[in-house]
Amino acid sequence: MKEAGNTGSLSTGARTVLGVICVLAVLLLIAGAATIPFFYESQSIRYKLGMDKTFLRAGKILAMAAGTLLLLQLLLSGKMKALERVFSSKQLYLTHRINAAVITALVIMHPLLVFAPEDIMNIPPDIRLWPEMLGAVLLVSICMLMSTAFFRNFLGFSFRGWQRLHHAGSVCVVIMLFVHVLFVSDTFESGPPRALVISVGTIYGILLLWVKVKPVLQKMRG
Repeated sequence: MKEAGNTGSLSTGARTVLGVICVLAVLLLIAGAATIPFFYESQSIRYKLGMDKTFLRAGKILAMAAGTLLLLQLLLSGKMKALERVFSSKQLYLTHRINAAVITALVIMHPLLVFAPEDIMNIPPDIRLWPEMLGAVLLVSICMLMSTAFFRNFLGFSFRGWQRLHHAGSVCVVIMLFVHVLFVSDTFESGPPRALVISVGTIYGILLLWVKVKPVLQKMRG
């Protein structure tokens, strides 16, 4: 029996195999992103010792995992036919919500670990710290996106109004993410890490544009 909003002509076995492959691919992406703080150490990691170094590296690993999961949110919510042939709409929706909660937890833990070795109260305000300030705005924005999604009815948002706000906010969050990553750490100042982020950002921007423009084109053709 097929689930509603499901999967074309693929058999249950084929969907299971493809589903496992998709999950493994995501895990490999996260694992690959998590290796960056090891292979391309920032100066802040290089000159830390003991638990200070462990906390800082752990914070950066969580950030890489959160960033990877955040970019995957578009695939989960973009109504892509390739994914909808493998997973039901309900499965994609639930994964999207669970992913949002995991991302929020990771981005909250990230600054706690990164700044654990520092006396943050004695860090003076400085315009040169704008990437860190942008990170704080990004953290608040992600928390707001998740809160309004989970408590939309309680907050009194109509579905249409919330959807527009959520879509616009998601685009802003992705833009802030790429800017934050490119400028917050010397890991991404040059070399393969910077090239990777710029390449992923370009591909993601094209994909995001296609997801937003596709419904308009379909309406025009209809």
